[in-house]
Amino acid sequence: MEALLTRENLKVPHYAVLTDFSSPSEILIVTFAGLGAGNSCPPFEFVGTLRNFDVKKALVRDPENYAYHGGLRGLSKDIEQTAVYLRDLFKRSGATRIFTLGNCQGGYAAMLFGALAEADGCVVFAPLTFLDRDNRLLYGETRWPEGFERIYTAPSPSPEYYDLCELSALEKLPVTLYYDATHPLDARHSERLLKRFPHIQAERIEGGGHLFVLSLKRRGILDGILRDLCRSV
Repeated sequence: MEALLTRENLKVPHYAVLTDFSSPSEILIVTFAGLGAGNSCPPFEFVGTLRNFDVKKALVRDPENYAYHGGLRGLSKDIEQTAVYLRDLFKRSGATRIFTLGNCQGGYAAMLFGALAEADGCVVFAPLTFLDRDNRLLYGETRWPEGFERIYTAPSPSPEYYDLCELSALEKLPVTLYYDATHPLDARHSERLLKRFPHIQAERIEGGGHLFVLSLKRRGILDGILRDLCRSV
């Protein structure tokens, strides 16, 4: 379900998308949330930080916690339908520049849908770049086992999108990827993608581990990244 971005609606667990197109800005920032704790509905992300910027906004999450492989509640049923919905949302916003944004699993979604829905750019932090069992075994991805297993039980899974290295549409999406190169697993996720897509701009900033984006926020770096993004006209 889609609703307006208000403080009250941020507390409603069944909303998948919240929008605020009231800004006169030509820029729309679309954020994608990651996994919810214990397979619960994930919270919307980057809400507080984006409040400081006068741009159009859309917050996206998967209340069912299937990493978007079951669609968006009340709006779509699978990855392809979600991409169609997002392309329409981009048009309805009235923006001329669309940027997707995400952290961890939200980074996976930001790149996936940024490519499929033809955004103008994408910024991700410590993103997951694969969800499948084979790559998890190959790269030693043992985190969040229950979360990954839940993805495979989605009502309309799309295994062809489990590995972003197989997403040819990503070749056309300008991506800036931030990660902590001293964190082994996050580095494996990011560096395999950088080898496959050399056009992706890598920004390696040490510190924070997998809580990388929180570290950037505390150090005042995140605000600077988003400020530059919001000036990208």
